Amino acid sequence: MGSDRFSRVSNGQGFGQSRRRFIELASVASLTGASLGSLVEIGQGQRVTAALGTFDRAIGVAVTVRGNESRPLVNVRAYGAVGDGVANDASPIQNAIIATTASGGAVFFPPGTYRIHGTNQYRDQAYSIRLPSGVSLVGAGTGVSTIKTSGSYPSANLLFSHQTTNISLRNLTMDGNGLNNANPIKLANCATVVLENVEAIGGSYCVQLMGCQDVFVVDCLAHDSVSTSGGGFGFSVVDNVTSTVFNDLVSTARVHLVNCRSHSHPTGGFRIVAGVAPGRPGGPKAGTYYITETSLVNCQVEKIGGSGLEPGFFCSYADGVSIVNCTARSCGMAADLQFSKNCRLFGLRGFSMRKQGLRFYGTSASIISGCEIRDFGSLPEASRTRYPGFSLQDGAGGVGSTNNVVTGCVSGGSSADSSTWTRRIGYYDNDPNSGPNLVVGNDFSRNEAGFGLVTRPTTVTIANRLDPASPQVVIPP
Repeated sequence: MGSDRFSRVSNGQGFGQSRRRFIELASVASLTGASLGSLVEIGQGQRVTAALGTFDRAIGVAVTVRGNESRPLVNVRAYGAVGDGVANDASPIQNAIIATTASGGAVFFPPGTYRIHGTNQYRDQAYSIRLPSGVSLVGAGTGVSTIKTSGSYPSANLLFSHQTTNISLRNLTMDGNGLNNANPIKLANCATVVLENVEAIGGSYCVQLMGCQDVFVVDCLAHDSVSTSGGGFGFSVVDNVTSTVFNDLVSTARVHLVNCRSHSHPTGGFRIVAGVAPGRPGGPKAGTYYITETSLVNCQVEKIGGSGLEPGFFCSYADGVSIVNCTARSCGMAADLQFSKNCRLFGLRGFSMRKQGLRFYGTSASIISGCEIRDFGSLPEASRTRYPGFSLQDGAGGVGSTNNVVTGCVSGGSSADSSTWTRRIGYYDNDPNSGPNLVVGNDFSRNEAGFGLVTRPTTVTIANRLDPASPQVVIPP
């Protein structure tokens, strides 16, 4: 990442580290909860082995759920499913699931397209298939075993589960058939969940996890969602505290997405959002966070939105979210964190962003380390103003972005041709209410002259690389 001359960063105390090593240490900090200070301390010649307790727990979830599949598989064709893409396989599939429920186990879908006609109702949720506790659905592979909703039922969740435990989906394609609200997968207040090698297509949200805990999502693909009622995302992780549908008052915790891909969505790729309804009894109150200990690792997103700020990764009102070694391409911006705290973004890469790179909006006590934002502000010159690679903005009601750290990052043009650097700002603190933030050991040299580093008086800057003709600009209070 970057050329050799940009391969070292400094903590401001004369201690240099390779960028790769810095990201490695930062990742350890992300997963173990280490502070930046301890991160630098660890780097003083010590070899670090990460105690991945969070992921150990997630892997334990996977092992627990896979125990279901050690039992004999129930073949849906034994219950009358055809899998020819024409016949209505809804009843045979649900009957196979019911037969598996008593003892727990897995329902197997041989190669084929299992078309679903008809819906059921649970409270105000229409659905085609409902998954009970202790049951796994297993196919022969994505694109090989497909469950597809009928175009006659545009508002039904294809697969739905509520208040269940120990469930999983593996090696399946779930196809919402391009319909607005036909979410391929919707899980509400579920615990001990595994989604592995699953493709989800269409719906307002391809995969929606609401108020779920101890979830492990690995090697999954979500694409071509449809924007309705605030939807249009690939993966959506939300709390269940403000739901007027379920009234479970359940927070979201320990949800981990690893090696997942999300593309071709109108609104965003990955969404981690807590609802806010201060006046509702039992609902969120000031200072309370209902999404915690959630992580995205080695995830990729591309082709998001049209001409606006639609983000690849979006996080709001969350505590302790980690985004590690992820990539965003062709989005409005790579990542947008709003009103969150204790977040960690390590090794995030953003390429061909239409507008800006990474934005903190009323977010505090978070670390951005080893991130690389290239080719942002890529809209035609006549239609845009200056856009920043990294920016801080105050949120609604004057909530400032404070006590954040930006270190070991690169922002700017991607080639030696200085014409690619115009109308770009490396780092821009556009938050009049921001408190102290630390910006240390970054490379902002490839941006428009005079706009490499634009800060507030409260910003502490150490050992950042700037173009010699572009000194730091401090916005007066």
